[in-house]
Amino acid sequence: MQVTIGCELEGGLLTRGGLPVDTLAVLDGGKKSHIHRHEAVTSDLHLSSVELISTICRNSDEIRTSLGRCEAMIPEGYRPIFKTRPFGPRATIADKPRYTAIAQALLREHPKGDQCIHTVAPWCSTQFHFGVPNVFSREAVLLANFLNNITPHARLAVIKRYGVTDTEGHLAIWRGWSAEHRAPSPRWFASPGEMERFVAGIPKVVTQKDGIWMPAEGPSRIGDLESEGTIWWLARPRGVYKTVEWRPFPSLTPEQVVDLAADVHALVCSFWDYVEAHPSATWETREQAERLYRHLIGSDLVPGHPLSNSEWWQLYEK
Repeated sequence: MQVTIGCELEGGLLTRGGLPVDTLAVLDGGKKSHIHRHEAVTSDLHLSSVELISTICRNSDEIRTSLGRCEAMIPEGYRPIFKTRPFGPRATIADKPRYTAIAQALLREHPKGDQCIHTVAPWCSTQFHFGVPNVFSREAVLLANFLNNITPHARLAVIKRYGVTDTEGHLAIWRGWSAEHRAPSPRWFASPGEMERFVAGIPKVVTQKDGIWMPAEGPSRIGDLESEGTIWWLARPRGVYKTVEWRPFPSLTPEQVVDLAADVHALVCSFWDYVEAHPSATWETREQAERLYRHLIGSDLVPGHPLSNSEWWQLYEK
């Protein structure tokens, strides 16, 4: 199977003299490629954040080329900086009505829900998307389970590999201001149906009507872009894009992202090779996946065995 990969790289935007800027104003709302699907440079939560979004790629060389095109979209006189917290712990929020609606809506499920955007905004990360034929297939659910299970281990391996600093608390920011079911956790879904039912139990946060963002009613749903954007799992299905998104890593330089992309792409390719070679295998629990982990142990991103809940939380907090 040909595995495609995409990347979202977050950082900050500065003037050439080193001053933070209003990214939305500098980019006139954001810039998109008219040739390469999804490829764009835009802002995120922080007023001075910047996000490079690659097109759909087949390997790390294509990731390099796509990120280079994204950087070229940044107007002359400005430069990106790639750090996990480029501007420290305090953050001015970008002027996007969606963020106000999210903060308002999350008060319905947690007394600190309005603190969500201010908690997350200082942090920048690196995220990968892996193309799947169908997010509701048993293989795609296993991929999401596997990536979620190894996430705390893989994140620490990447931090050590690149000597990234100031990362403590980067994963923990997702907890403490929303309901448990939309926050990261060491879950393992036994089937696509179980995953779909679990997501349906997560209230939808916001919706857009006539161009206005407002709190939503009803359940979340895989395949609904508004729902998927407020399910903050560390590995999650994206039915809109037909991908599994892996999102635990700190902000990295484009060169580091290309290096890591080669490894995560090779890992997911090896995953699919193993799964396709064992069509009758059962992976309803993490213990049943032990042989898969042993097959993939050549990567430093993979622990020697499926992480237990206690091991997952212990590494998550580091």
